[in-house]
Amino acid sequence: MNLDKFLDRILELLINPAKQWTLILNEGTQELHIYRYIAMHILPIIILNVGAYFAGAALVGIKAPGATNGTYLSPITAFFISLLMIATYIGVVFVGSKIISLIASSFDSHVNETNAFKLTAFSMYPLFIFGSLHFIPGLKIGTLAGCYGIYLLYTGFPILAATPAEKSAGYTLVVSLAIIGMLALAFSLINTITGVAPTFRVGL
Repeated sequence: MNLDKFLDRILELLINPAKQWTLILNEGTQELHIYRYIAMHILPIIILNVGAYFAGAALVGIKAPGATNGTYLSPITAFFISLLMIATYIGVVFVGSKIISLIASSFDSHVNETNAFKLTAFSMYPLFIFGSLHFIPGLKIGTLAGCYGIYLLYTGFPILAATPAEKSAGYTLVVSLAIIGMLALAFSLINTITGVAPTFRVGL
């Protein structure tokens, strides 16, 4: 995906999600290996998010709530946490897609593994986009990012999973809670391992 198409996708997902979900549905991945699809459509925005975290942690500093001065991480520590964040995001996308597939029949939905992956990955775009403001310490827009990601998932289920309108809200709620729980657990583990929470209260 070239830069113009990449930026168009971000903009369209934010302002016209139904149209973009239809385009995403029609993107064939049978001839395109799933890992190449990740490299083209998902990894760039994850790297943007994590790169912003690295810059903020190493150059701007982390400012804890109520603190007056920021704390700087060493480049090595910030880089290590960044790698853990990349692994976390990719892992959550894969596990989230499995959850969507496993419970689809409970919500009268029909979704293959490819579309389940697309639903999880692209519904997390707002988190990745707004999380790219990590370099601004203390910026609190995580709730906005999370809520819009949930809305994206809600609009995507009828298109990519053929979910009946009356079942979309419940399906969205269950999957959203699972994704939020996985992210919270992963970030807590990273905090335990490194002693640093991998967020400036932007992503979550």
